[in-house]
Amino acid sequence: MSYWDSLRVMGELERQFDVNSLRFDGVCVWPIIRNALAASLENENNKTFREPRNGKFNLWNLLPDPAQLELFKQHAGIEYLFYSRAEEYRTRIQGRYYGFVDPYLEIVKDSHRVLKIELNSGLVQTTLPRYYPTVFLKPMTIRIPCPVGTNDIEHFQDLRQKVLSLCPIDLDEGVILEMIHNTEQFRLLFLDVLQRIRPRVVVMMCYYTNPPAMGLIRACRDLGITTVELKHGIPNASFYEYWAHIPEDGYEYLPDWFYVWSDEFRRAIETIQPSGCRHHRALVGPNEWIRKVLQDPIPMIDGVDPAFLTDLERRTKVILITLDYPTDGIPSHVLEAMRSAPKEWIWLLRCHPRYKHDKGGFIDILSRSGISNYEIDKTTSHPLFMLLQRSHCHLTSCSSICLEAMLFGVPSLVYSPAGFEYFRDYIDQGYLAYEANSAESLLRWLQSRHDSTMIRKQGERFFSMDKALGRKAFETLLRHAEGRQPRKVNPRYRAANLNQMGRYHVCHGDLPAAIETFTAAVQCEPGDTEAYNNLGGLCWHLGDRHRARRFIETAMEIDPSDLRTRRNWDQLNRVLNEAYPAQPMDVVMGGRSNGRQL
Repeated sequence: MSYWDSLRVMGELERQFDVNSLRFDGVCVWPIIRNALAASLENENNKTFREPRNGKFNLWNLLPDPAQLELFKQHAGIEYLFYSRAEEYRTRIQGRYYGFVDPYLEIVKDSHRVLKIELNSGLVQTTLPRYYPTVFLKPMTIRIPCPVGTNDIEHFQDLRQKVLSLCPIDLDEGVILEMIHNTEQFRLLFLDVLQRIRPRVVVMMCYYTNPPAMGLIRACRDLGITTVELKHGIPNASFYEYWAHIPEDGYEYLPDWFYVWSDEFRRAIETIQPSGCRHHRALVGPNEWIRKVLQDPIPMIDGVDPAFLTDLERRTKVILITLDYPTDGIPSHVLEAMRSAPKEWIWLLRCHPRYKHDKGGFIDILSRSGISNYEIDKTTSHPLFMLLQRSHCHLTSCSSICLEAMLFGVPSLVYSPAGFEYFRDYIDQGYLAYEANSAESLLRWLQSRHDSTMIRKQGERFFSMDKALGRKAFETLLRHAEGRQPRKVNPRYRAANLNQMGRYHVCHGDLPAAIETFTAAVQCEPGDTEAYNNLGGLCWHLGDRHRARRFIETAMEIDPSDLRTRRNWDQLNRVLNEAYPAQPMDVVMGGRSNGRQL
């Protein structure tokens, strides 16, 4: 489905359906559903709703390292906490990896207390050491049953039918529930961390379809901490824009602020928001990495081949092509233009970082087409700005690099219908060229003269280059953080979460999974009477009165004044003394949910 068609679907959904009625445990989950749906609509390679899961859902309970939590206390009261991901570290400076958030960290590191954290992952070892110190969270993971049923999300089945009436995507409630439950586990982990650090502002990038980041956002909402998402990637992204029905209190899973690169992008976000909206606003600052490479001295970057760069400077024509999915290949009219162009031209083919190891397919296409005057290995590994500084023209399917290239005075042409959908407005306004069929027209465009000074000036529409504006934006975030109050959070939030999941297992009739989940609650919170009552009730229901008595006795030892525990204790003793017939115990779903008893 085209980009604009996917936006049309999302718009129709929000017009025809009360998306804010989609709730799980009282929380609106539309942002999770919408971001997952948008990703599937816009990218046919996204398998989220295209492959059946056959009831297999994964959930991990994330338990923090107690020693690491204790160490976090030394950072208590910092102003800015930066959250990064291993895949964001692609540049190595003086032997150390420099990440996407690092240029923004540099705005405030000399005037405020800052800390950078990251979840440990398999990629971390390939991106060490770091240019700026990073604390890696290393939680212990325990597999727990993921409660998945139908109608767990309020009004979900109605939404499913509405989506099917608008597009060929059949939403799977189980997939969404898996996302929600995993996001909640990250929320609990970050509650543990944030309560020790107590930052005023949390900075992140690529929150969308990212359970850790969305869990972090919700944990920050609980604790009254301001969150900001640093813009990344294409303009007009539905992850940032087109939120037309924001509720009065905002969404739990969206950042408070979107840091964008110009007033152009700020207006795109705020124009469609409800009048008077106080949440999920935009503030403007430079794309700090681009600003730095254009205005500041850049330290020596590792892995750069001076001979390669010098050779590019001697070429009469250097054409940079930014490639997308390997399965998309290279269009026939682009290949024909490459074959027909003067042999002294050099074509630089740059793979998307996500597919940097998938160059083989592109090389095979070029070989079969008889094209040899190209370079792909160094083009993919070298910093993008060094290539743009030496390129005369840029071709792309649908990469946002076409906007970045403008600041370097490099004209861009979009060569695919998908790219036309993304950049239609900018093509219509003359900022970008478009040719999806004719090699002859493409060659004429490459051979024509382009005014690099005018192109740079046009680029300023999309990128603010005022260094002071970045500092001002971060000070705005600190002011927003003033006076924010934390919510009242259940101090035993981990046990509460596991007890709630156990109750869902009971509702779905999966009692073994319920016992496993309630047992996990006891393990993480040995003083939680609710979990012991739930275990006692299940054992009673299953006929194991000895274990039932043991669990209720333990609950009585912990808190003999707890009303539910006393009621269960009295019922247990009456039945065991055979004075009364067996009655269902007031546990599991009693009183706090739908009144179900066992």
